[in-house]
Amino acid sequence: MPAPGTTDNSLSPLSAVEVCAPTAKQVQSFRTYVRVQGDPKSERVYAHYREQHEKMTYDFTLQKKKEYGCLDVTAEYTPKLVLTIQEMLHKMDFYDPSDPDFENNNLYHAYQTAERAREAYPTERWLHFAALVHDLGKLLYLFKEPDWAVCGDIFPVGCAFATDKIVHGETFTTNPDMMHPIYSTECGVYTPKCGLMNTHMGWGHDEYLYQMLKRADREHNLNLDPRILYVVRFHSFYPWHDARAYTHLESEEDTHMLPWVQKFQKLDLYSKDDNCLPDCEHLLFSYYSDLIKEFCPVPLKM
Repeated sequence: MPAPGTTDNSLSPLSAVEVCAPTAKQVQSFRTYVRVQGDPKSERVYAHYREQHEKMTYDFTLQKKKEYGCLDVTAEYTPKLVLTIQEMLHKMDFYDPSDPDFENNNLYHAYQTAERAREAYPTERWLHFAALVHDLGKLLYLFKEPDWAVCGDIFPVGCAFATDKIVHGETFTTNPDMMHPIYSTECGVYTPKCGLMNTHMGWGHDEYLYQMLKRADREHNLNLDPRILYVVRFHSFYPWHDARAYTHLESEEDTHMLPWVQKFQKLDLYSKDDNCLPDCEHLLFSYYSDLIKEFCPVPLKM
């Protein structure tokens, strides 16, 4: 078992990435969002994004950030739950309806992504941790949040939606922010080059986990690598890191961080394989339990 701060480059024989690297043909098949009437998967994904795009507004996002103690960090917050990372992993029992590429419990995908990160970047332990936890914000389902406010691609609210760069962007037509005199403008409530960290991202699992980790970092002096927080918050921001929309809001920090988000995106996406599910318990106790202790040994306020 590696000590904190050291690197174990060995991979378990049960490693998902070692056995299940995608072929070039498989890579081309990822993120296919063509709606096919009568096809249950494409209809499910379309229905998810249609509802998200109809209901994800600036006011809704601020309401949720306030409810989960993310809007005013100086305000007293009574968490709904307090769990360690390991406890959160054990509670992960979520099947993402927005995902056309993975039909299994997202717990498996957490380890698939983390193992791919270990293989590709064996010395970047912060990335292994980020990969393991990146979807734990989906535990919002425990609090009966609707799926459209838990998962799926994300985008900023409070400014114009980049409908030509967002999956099923044609479904924004009934979103009330489309008609708002400020929220419908290019920069909206923001200023050019303000930096993505200074925007309100639509509420969901990315923002939720980012805020939990940021709170723990602040309260317990964890000194988390900023790249962890950045990757967690923006890994589902495909309109930006993949389609390169919203560049008018980018800062120098965003430009600097973008390559890591793009590297992570490949680890996240191309590790998905319903036919090659890792042994999560084995991987947890052979490597990841020590990694969790190294980066976030404290419970998170949910």
